[in-house]
Amino acid sequence: EGIVVVSNFPRDVGITQPQLTDEQIYFWRTQEITNAAGLLGTLLIQFSNDALIASNLKARNLGLGIALSGMLIIAIAGLLMGYLLTRRLQRITDAAMQMAKGNLAVSSRVSGRDELGQLGASFDAMVKRINEDVENILGSKARVQSILDNALEGIITINDKSRITGFNNAAVKMFGYKLDEVIGQPVTMIMPKNPREAHQQGFKNYLETGEKKVIGQVVRLQGLRKDNTEFPMELAISTVVLDGVSSFIGMVRDVSRQRASAEKIERDRQHQQVMAEILTLALEPLSLEQQLKRALVTISGIEAFHTNDECCIFLADASGDLTLIASNGWSEERLERCQRVACGDCLCGLAAATRQLVYADTIDERHSKCLPDMHEHGHYCAPIMHGDILLGVLNIGLVAEHHYSADEAQFVLDITQVLAIMIEAQQSEDSLIKLSQAIEQSPVSVVITDTQALIEYVNPRFCQVSGYSADEVMGKNPRILQSG
Repeated sequence: EGIVVVSNFPRDVGITQPQLTDEQIYFWRTQEITNAAGLLGTLLIQFSNDALIASNLKARNLGLGIALSGMLIIAIAGLLMGYLLTRRLQRITDAAMQMAKGNLAVSSRVSGRDELGQLGASFDAMVKRINEDVENILGSKARVQSILDNALEGIITINDKSRITGFNNAAVKMFGYKLDEVIGQPVTMIMPKNPREAHQQGFKNYLETGEKKVIGQVVRLQGLRKDNTEFPMELAISTVVLDGVSSFIGMVRDVSRQRASAEKIERDRQHQQVMAEILTLALEPLSLEQQLKRALVTISGIEAFHTNDECCIFLADASGDLTLIASNGWSEERLERCQRVACGDCLCGLAAATRQLVYADTIDERHSKCLPDMHEHGHYCAPIMHGDILLGVLNIGLVAEHHYSADEAQFVLDITQVLAIMIEAQQSEDSLIKLSQAIEQSPVSVVITDTQALIEYVNPRFCQVSGYSADEVMGKNPRILQSG
């Protein structure tokens, strides 16, 4: 009926059920009480969620603390892991930078089974392989450099700017430059002035068109040493293209000795030919003047002498004074002026007085018989001797500033010996006998051929020099002398 019968607040017993109102942390719950007979009454209980709220707040605060602690731990762990990862990465980075600067003795100092550890191991393995490759390359380079430095021929390399990039020991000795004096310098520094422009134009033309004129061929040209002396050399050029850039390799051989040897062989051949021609003249039925004039024509044609085609022969009297008997290329004025020359006067008289060869490379104070406006010239003036007797003087005109050569001087003296044979033979009643004896005793080789160019006479000196006996060469062509 709505009357309170039981309450934990005694004052409420007997009153009508109060109005149930929830307030803040308090709230009501009701439950009807029944049995088999029906409704007996209603149970009203007021609950408070203060403890639940406090428990929840405590749980929340505990969870928040746990969360904050976890976050802090995670943050600290993250920072620590980041530091460790960054430090290991930095080690690898530093090692890579050191290697880039050329330091190959580096290590990542990073180990472990994780990705960074594997990266560090891979980096260290790469450095090891690079070191092995570098050692192989350096070893190969050292072997190549050793081969280059010990090569007998000069080896010079230049880049596409025509500047020297390599110069082996043989080239250093050949040109006289130190290595640091040529590296980076234009290759024209080892060339005489004349071919420099042609080289530069040819070099430019090859780079622009690829046209090869001397590349792949052996050419002969002059080289220029540090002391500005020139020398003959053979040059073979090849080219190498790497990454589109051309480099050039020059193999250089100093052929000074070979050229000198070839020139000597040619001079000796000319000498023998001249001697043979003059001696042949001595056997012809000509006057002494005719023989000497034809001998002068032969002498003027000697290429090695660089004559100016002016030469003459004087005969000497008992006092040593000279009388002109034969000349070649002389003007009438000069013939008249030099018709007679006193012993000791001018170059020819000086040769007569001293009984020695006189050399001049140009007109000097000894030329006492110079004509006005006479062109510059030089001389070999040699006495023509028969034992101690002066027979005359041979005067060979030279181009101005012709360089003296001991071989040339000896050749001139050899010619005077043959001329002495000719003069003495003409002046003697038994000229043919004396000529024959003189040829037999001549200090130079004599070969006489018939009209078919077959040898019909050789003197003993020839046999000594050539190694052939007279019987072995009789009837043979003189070309057999060139076969060896």
